[in-house]
Amino acid sequence: MHYLWTFILFILFLIMIIVVGRNWNNKRKASKLKHLSDDILKYFFDCEYRAAPCRLDGLYGHLHLPPQKIANGIGHLIEKAFIRPNRDNSFILTESGRKQALKIIRKHRLIERYLADETGTLPEQWHTKADRFEHFISDNEIENIVRRTGHPVFDPHGDPIPTESGEIPASVKEFSLLDLEEGQRAIINHIEDEPTSIFIEVTKMGLHPGLNIFLKKKTSSKFVITSHLGESTLTPIQAGALNIKKEIRKKNSSKITLHTLNQIPIGQTMIIYGISNDLRGRQRRRLLDLGFVPGNSVTPTLSNASKGTRAYEILNTLIALRAEQSTKIIVTPNQHTLEEE
Repeated sequence: MHYLWTFILFILFLIMIIVVGRNWNNKRKASKLKHLSDDILKYFFDCEYRAAPCRLDGLYGHLHLPPQKIANGIGHLIEKAFIRPNRDNSFILTESGRKQALKIIRKHRLIERYLADETGTLPEQWHTKADRFEHFISDNEIENIVRRTGHPVFDPHGDPIPTESGEIPASVKEFSLLDLEEGQRAIINHIEDEPTSIFIEVTKMGLHPGLNIFLKKKTSSKFVITSHLGESTLTPIQAGALNIKKEIRKKNSSKITLHTLNQIPIGQTMIIYGISNDLRGRQRRRLLDLGFVPGNSVTPTLSNASKGTRAYEILNTLIALRAEQSTKIIVTPNQHTLEEE
């Protein structure tokens, strides 16, 4: 009798293992399908935002997944009435699909903003980490990020963040750095985060959204640009990753000479023009709290080469800064207010 009960318990245990395993497998499949569907919705919204057709060939190239998996995701979205087929073999987002896409995009861009401002995550990792976290982070956690990062309007790449109600600025005509002519000025609006290798190369040059640039030389093989950071040489592929806003100067406007604070000789007083958009989060807030705001005067007074620090007089107070901090503070010999930088 004892052996019979042992056998029965063993059978019940096996049945339980099979049921639990099957449920876990179903949940895992459902989770993967949801992640895939979210990625498809993001891609279709991006196509719609750029007024481009949402076709399967573009989706295959974007997701790099087997056609059968993508077909499963498409079928799931049609079943949920998030998309519908169009006559030209493309797809159209429904109103509910558009709302869901904006919700995912909002999460993604807020996560990127948080990673950039509040963590030590490398710029090339923002996008891939946000791609993972966006699928399971809760709405409450997202709103905590909103408060923590000060209700940001743009992600660190320069893309607008949809509001909680699903509003996003209308698409505006963007120019590529490839379209800029020699002698023209522009402001970097956005840096493409894919392919990652190009994004890494561009950001390592110190280029970032909000940076004022001047196209010094343009040939078939290189683009030479200058800014307060100095001179940078880009290949056409790298230049194509920069979306810009062309700067139109008024006829009577004077040229603003910009430097970084670390370039200024000891004893020379300058006016703060702004803090580079490349400095984010707590470090940026600390400098602002110390008085490094547009319009204030600042004078280098002491230098300690062995420690890599300099002392600056600002608001009748001496403040010691490391070189990596002072390179992010932009100054000018003239009184100007911060407009674009």
